[in-house]
Amino acid sequence: MVHIGNSLPTRFQELFVHKDWIMNIHEILRGRILVLDGAMGTVLQNKELTAEDFGGTDYEGCNEYLNITRPDVVHDIHTAYLDAGADILLTNTFGGTHIVLSEYNLQDQDWRKQKPWYKPSK
Repeated sequence: MVHIGNSLPTRFQELFVHKDWIMNIHEILRGRILVLDGAMGTVLQNKELTAEDFGGTDYEGCNEYLNITRPDVVHDIHTAYLDAGADILLTNTFGGTHIVLSEYNLQDQDWRKQKPWYKPSK
């Protein structure tokens, strides 16, 4: 997920208090429902991004490459989902696989598109 600052809003702090945050999520789920974010691809399409935003015409449509070329756009979408009440954010790596990235000749960089986004938002 995208790093969104040095501190979480109070309602998110309970998710990341413990080192073993997966176990903490299980504890929270015993008491309430956690809300997942929405459709990243749909929101990205609504942004009407240009080929330049994607890093050129060769990469146009590769949403995962936006993690590199326009992390601000991904950040803004995640922030909007948090503001709307989401508790959990998915990464912008739906097509970040070797096979999908090969369509853009980026197959050798599949690790680069995903690794920075695995950490929890802060």
